[in-house]
Amino acid sequence: MLTRDRRLTRRAGMPPFLRVESDRFRDQLRQVLHAFAIDPGEALFRRCVECNAELVEVAREEAAGQVPPFVLATQTRFRRCPRCRHLYWEATHVARVRDELSRMGLASRDAAAVAREDPR
Repeated sequence: MLTRDRRLTRRAGMPPFLRVESDRFRDQLRQVLHAFAIDPGEALFRRCVECNAELVEVAREEAAGQVPPFVLATQTRFRRCPRCRHLYWEATHVARVRDELSRMGLASRDAAAVAREDPR
């Protein structure tokens, strides 16, 4: 559990927790990544944002008809959530996330990543 609440962390019977120290999100991110030995280059965009299941690679042909034509024409890699069936691919926000992590010294710009697409 992550919390900033000092009183909560003093309660008896608390589950394992990390008290996040900073008010600034970049510092918070650094603290969490360090505390749990998370490599954002390895973990970036590997899980479904809806249900947290690990994404699996799917063939481009399987994505055809489920993504906009421009996406199919410009993307080669697709992943699907095996639980909720959401389809993902690398999109422009992925580059922004990579750039921010790189500026923070937390990940390389070429870390593998895919972005979410909501088929609704």
